[in-house]
Amino acid sequence: MDAVQPVLTTEANKKIAVRWFDEIWNQGRRETIHELFGAEADLRDGGFTIHGPGEFERFYDRICSAFSEHRFAPVVMLAEGDLVSIHWSAICRHTESGKDVEFTGTSVARIENGQVVEAWQDWDKARVEAQISGTSAVSFI
Repeated sequence: MDAVQPVLTTEANKKIAVRWFDEIWNQGRRETIHELFGAEADLRDGGFTIHGPGEFERFYDRICSAFSEHRFAPVVMLAEGDLVSIHWSAICRHTESGKDVEFTGTSVARIENGQVVEAWQDWDKARVEAQISGTSAVSFI
């Protein structure tokens, strides 16, 4: 019976990760932030940390003012224990230029009791900027 519990928890955590992207970003359900992002949760995004649902809402509002028509889709998802990693793709419209932008990112979340309590993410900001400006992204290879 013990082997079944981790599998059930892992599958439930994966559903939470998919729900996060679908409800918050695709459907614009801002209230889901408070349902799924723990009161003391931290999200590390590059060089800054977002703490708690209130700060995440401000981050969300800034993104939504700069971009609209968000369409996020999971590409690959892995989970082990309380960790879920999701590599995703996104398409959205840059509000000021009207240009559609496509990019990818990876998010890792630690989930406890149905809420994200800690997360890390990295997404291709250079590709977004290049599409908006009409220049090519810098390649170091």
